[in-house]
Amino acid sequence: MAAIVLQVIALIAGAVPGLVQIFLPPGDVKVDILAEGNSILRIGIGLNSSSTESLGGTVPAIKVFNEEKVQIGEAPGSSSNNVKEGAFTVVPIFHDANHTFQQPTYVELAGGTDAVCIAYLAQTWADNTQLGWLGDIGKLCGAKWYHSNLYVTTKNDKMYKPYCTWIGNPVDSQNPLLTYSGFKIHIPDFGPVGAQNDFAVPKDPSSLCDFPMMEWYKIEQKLQTPPPTSPAPRVQPFPMKSLVLYIVGVFGMVTSVAGAAVKHVSAWTGDEDAQVIFKESIIGSYDSQHSSKELCTSSTSWGPDFVSFEESLFCDMTLKKTWPLCNTETARNCYDWNSHVIVDGRNKKRETRYCKVTEWR
Repeated sequence: MAAIVLQVIALIAGAVPGLVQIFLPPGDVKVDILAEGNSILRIGIGLNSSSTESLGGTVPAIKVFNEEKVQIGEAPGSSSNNVKEGAFTVVPIFHDANHTFQQPTYVELAGGTDAVCIAYLAQTWADNTQLGWLGDIGKLCGAKWYHSNLYVTTKNDKMYKPYCTWIGNPVDSQNPLLTYSGFKIHIPDFGPVGAQNDFAVPKDPSSLCDFPMMEWYKIEQKLQTPPPTSPAPRVQPFPMKSLVLYIVGVFGMVTSVAGAAVKHVSAWTGDEDAQVIFKESIIGSYDSQHSSKELCTSSTSWGPDFVSFEESLFCDMTLKKTWPLCNTETARNCYDWNSHVIVDGRNKKRETRYCKVTEWR
């Protein structure tokens, strides 16, 4: 199968949306899946919310719809189907017998109890049309986000690491601040394939977050009558529990979009228990694309504590507070990466306990 060449929207310098041409290497899929009129979705996973040693997570449940919004195929989620952190999985989407060879222009993903942070989607239709979406869009739209260490290669051979967007069931996963359970995208709006540069980012990037380009969902355990303005379909992300997926008006929750001033948060304003699954993990990155300051000044970032060696800065994701790294010039009120302690102004040490320390290079 040939390499996938995609034009997709990304957040480039200064968090301004722009169009990036991306090469993705071929996936290990059978061509006959497409020949039989089905489609394929490749999912890049940045992180997951598991407290175990592995940061891999379960693959979301997937449904696809045609341009008339009629469901034409699906791939059920499974709690036993795992993909590793920083890896991808190729999911065959089998179309209904009456809808083979139809274009699956709408893609819906529903997360499960083990929330996952999606870095990218790459979709291939039966006619070999290939489309893509980056997790940058979730950050733009106010969803929970984090850095990813998953590379995509741009046309000029530069390596780009997209942000990742969290989805999962906030009830079962005990993460009350997890913003969305899933989303549906009209994938042609996020980057068509073409030899000509005939696709431009909208003048108002916030329109990318609105229906019909995107629909955001939350899962409610108690069955309720959806409001008239929220005609979301029923979705069962995983078979072990009956849940209802409701559409969410995204701009009721978004405080800023890319290009707007960053909102500085002096302290974590939510429930500290929402970060409890990450308290044993910390990630340190040597990549200049990864910013501790950006994580700590965002009200929507979510994930493990983070160190940017480029910025020489530690971000406590529970408190949303930064400390400089200790060095020969800074010996107090700083974070020591080697011992994982915070040295305060009186030269006393406050221990930060981590069972899993990960370095991204």
